[in-house]
Amino acid sequence: MSFNKNNSEKSSNNIILTNECFDEIVQHLLNDKNTLYSFLLVNRHFCRKIVPLLWSKPFSLSIHPSKILIRTLILCLSINEKIHLFNDILKVRDEKIEEYSALFDYPALIRELDFWSLFECVRVWIKDVRSKYSSTGSWINDTTFYLIRVLIRRGQNIKYLHLINNDKKIEIPPITRLPKANVAFSKLQYLYIGGFHADVKLYPKLVEYCKDIIEINIVHYHKSSDSSLAALIRSQHRLKKITYRSVSGGTWRLVAALSQTHFLKSVSFTCTDFTDASSKGLAACDNLEVLELLDCRGNDYEKFWKPIIERSKFRLKKLSLARTSIDQEAIEILLRNAGEILEEVTIDYIVISMMPYCLEMLAKNCPNIIYLKLFLCHLEELSMLFSTISNTFKLKQLIIRTFNMDVTSILPKLAKLVPSSLRLLDMDMMISSKVLQEFLNECKAPIKRLILNAGHTITDDHIVVITQYAKERGCLKSLGYTYRALNWGCRISQEVENKAKELISFYNPEDSDDFLFPLDRNDELMATDTWY
Repeated sequence: MSFNKNNSEKSSNNIILTNECFDEIVQHLLNDKNTLYSFLLVNRHFCRKIVPLLWSKPFSLSIHPSKILIRTLILCLSINEKIHLFNDILKVRDEKIEEYSALFDYPALIRELDFWSLFECVRVWIKDVRSKYSSTGSWINDTTFYLIRVLIRRGQNIKYLHLINNDKKIEIPPITRLPKANVAFSKLQYLYIGGFHADVKLYPKLVEYCKDIIEINIVHYHKSSDSSLAALIRSQHRLKKITYRSVSGGTWRLVAALSQTHFLKSVSFTCTDFTDASSKGLAACDNLEVLELLDCRGNDYEKFWKPIIERSKFRLKKLSLARTSIDQEAIEILLRNAGEILEEVTIDYIVISMMPYCLEMLAKNCPNIIYLKLFLCHLEELSMLFSTISNTFKLKQLIIRTFNMDVTSILPKLAKLVPSSLRLLDMDMMISSKVLQEFLNECKAPIKRLILNAGHTITDDHIVVITQYAKERGCLKSLGYTYRALNWGCRISQEVENKAKELISFYNPEDSDDFLFPLDRNDELMATDTWY
């Protein structure tokens, strides 16, 4: 197939594919780098369409640091810029710097500026360029900053700004002092910011430049006397999502600023200290749909929960509570107000211990849950789950994390209650192959993904049971292992694994919340320890 000059495509069957149709198809492939690369080779029209997509977020599409990205960016430099980079910054001679140029103006296509990813790519590239020269010097910092200057000067449509510093020894460049920074960041929509060495003048400048940020992620913010970040939050007209991670000191300003965010739909607090914070600003967010409190402390009744009880009108679609002290009355109100709207729930053993009837509340008030993730300590809690499961008819994903718990006597009962809508089942339990077989035989749901804990010794017998289930039911597509116990290690022979892979794929699911769930009971005290 090839596109003609009238912006349409004709196949051998005279089927016309318009530009609009092509763009719609490609939208579903934005995260499939390999397919997009293959499209580049079809014809010129495909190439002109795909290159801007690949270069809109080049760092996100690269799993590992890529020196090719840096080589390509350098091809876009002018002759004088190349000479300055190699001769003055890198102190190396390159006889071919004038011979090559890029087919596209790649810096102008970039919509994402990620400081740390750029830094890592530069590090890999310089290691190759300077292999025969001395390895000492500030080559990486200077080259990274130089390329950032180029990207800001030419990138007039940057929408994603990642200024997260993963190394305390590396200083984030003062990008707001660069020429045209105000133009480059005027269309910013997604801001990921934080680290221990961010430019102190960064936040006030962003308040001046940016008014339409949609999502803000804040990491490692510990500035009790600074109000500029709170001012940045208040100044956004379209802010819908905000995430705080590892925040302490000045938390009250950041939470109070939420009262001015009239379109805010999602708030997430992880490793946050609420000791000095009232939740009045949070309670004023009438349009809130997502609330997550993960590994938080200092949220006592008077300052934190009372304003939510008295003022909040939340009708949540997603509620996550883990390793965080709760108030029973507040959670009751949240669940009753959410009602049939609530679709995603994450609750851990601390919440259940403080509010043993919370699972009953879910069963009574929230019948439309699609995603349910629980961390349980006792068989009694697993029994309480039965009423929730039996009253939830739309459940698609069920994740159950446990301590070392023998579920031999109770798991078959759970199988009979699992709704037919279930597609993903994650059971972090001690399950023998016999009990697993009995569970799968009783379970009526066509499970597509099954996740088990490899730490509890998954054996050949388990894989044989799972393979037989996949053959008979024809629904199981993938098997995943989590590694949360100290004695992890699958004992599976290569022959049995290869036979199983003819029917199902093996994969290791990533769980960003696993840090919340201890490996055994001895870690329970960690929930109240200092984790900053």
